[in-house]
Amino acid sequence: MSKSFKIVSFVLISLLIGFIFFLTRSAELLSGNYVFVLDQGRDFVAIADITSGKKFTLIGSEIGGGYAGINGIFQGPLHYYILSVFSLLFQGDPYSGIVYMFLFSLLALIVAFYAGKKIFKNNFIALAIALLVAISPPLISQAKFSWNPHPMSLFLGLMFLFVYKSLKKDKRFLFLAAFVTSLTYNFEIASTVPMALGLLIFYIFCVKLRNIKEYAVLLAGFILGMLPFFVFEARHNFMAFNGFVRYITSPGKDAKDGYFLLNNHFDRFLYNFGDTFSYQTVIPAFVLLLVFLAALLYFVRRETKKEIKLFLAFLLLQLAATVFVLSFLRNHIFMYYLYQLNFVYIFLFGYILYGAYTQGKKYILYLFIGILGLLSVLSITHGLQDFRNDYFDYGGKSKIVGKKEAVDYIYKDANGEQFGLFIFTPGVFTYPYDYLFSWYGGKKYGYVPTQSKDGLFYLLIEEDPYIKEASKGWMDTIIKEGKVIETKTLKSGLVVQKRYGN
Repeated sequence: MSKSFKIVSFVLISLLIGFIFFLTRSAELLSGNYVFVLDQGRDFVAIADITSGKKFTLIGSEIGGGYAGINGIFQGPLHYYILSVFSLLFQGDPYSGIVYMFLFSLLALIVAFYAGKKIFKNNFIALAIALLVAISPPLISQAKFSWNPHPMSLFLGLMFLFVYKSLKKDKRFLFLAAFVTSLTYNFEIASTVPMALGLLIFYIFCVKLRNIKEYAVLLAGFILGMLPFFVFEARHNFMAFNGFVRYITSPGKDAKDGYFLLNNHFDRFLYNFGDTFSYQTVIPAFVLLLVFLAALLYFVRRETKKEIKLFLAFLLLQLAATVFVLSFLRNHIFMYYLYQLNFVYIFLFGYILYGAYTQGKKYILYLFIGILGLLSVLSITHGLQDFRNDYFDYGGKSKIVGKKEAVDYIYKDANGEQFGLFIFTPGVFTYPYDYLFSWYGGKKYGYVPTQSKDGLFYLLIEEDPYIKEASKGWMDTIIKEGKVIETKTLKSGLVVQKRYGN
């Protein structure tokens, strides 16, 4: 190819990637109507203490929101601190969370491109990797709502880059590879454990570190990245360690069904592989996996560059360690435990293109370029439909607009009279509403509701879709006082009941 053709091709493909990225990720950013439910409310309630200077923390949210089957283990606090910075910039507006997610998703795309360029020394392979990041549904979702695991992709790209650079015997990158791997515990500790194990095995058995100083640098990276975790553990009687011990020594609720350690979670891992590559249903995931593995094995056997072979060993060890560690879980493997595998598959796809190009296997190269083209077309087709749906989606009680309208309705109905407020939600915790009445209601109307049943008070009810009588039971037992003046169901589906107490 001529130099001018390469430049034009590079620019056009870059523009395509940018178009797909913004098409698939910008609907909520542009509409200002985004998901704001339990996890988002909890995070903003937590960071309100940080931004006000009242409380600085060594921990983030409990893993699985407290429903992961292992108690006492918390994500790291970095997500809270980054979110606090964005919250301060936007004066407490939860919209700051969407900006945070979008920017980190964009940075993850850029870092993935840069890592691909450094590893494969080819701009077009790097563009293919960036394109796969842009069209991958799990990675698309990371920009669409604020959530603890979502910023992790940026750190995964950095991890891959630092691992490759460490192969050049630069101890700085050995430290950074371990450090960035440990930092991911701030976002999803269920991913960090297998990633750290895979990285440790890689350096011991593949790179074969022999110098004690190199092991010290590696260990320093791991420890420093998780330093808040170790400090918190030491100050709280090793809460996480005890929670883990209880988990592995107790039979678990599924033991009676023969649900033991080393379960078969193959369907989850297969789904994760297929889900990495856009919305295609043309090629069954299992067939695509077989074609993928066949091409990969073919080129790996013929690969001559030592650093590339070592990097491929690193990727495969990440896959093996993740499958091994998470197979011990008695509970479900959630897809956000597997973000690292999305990146593994994307970089392996990039290597297949690289291997086909450098080893002169044009038919395989054209086949995988064709697959990439199909995925891109499908991504644009679905992206256009999803953008239209998401941009105009009111979202009911799950999105911020519906919740704000409920807050406005209550304040306006009170007509300047201060009131009490009691909230019912299926999940018991009322964090999203607590934050909105404190930040949005307090800022706009000048006061925050009390918890008094004297005089005017309101019930704000988010009905349980599975237990229709749940809210009635709450009103019959917990909120019995007061004369009912009016009950109104809002457009969002939220129910507001107005009462007067003695």
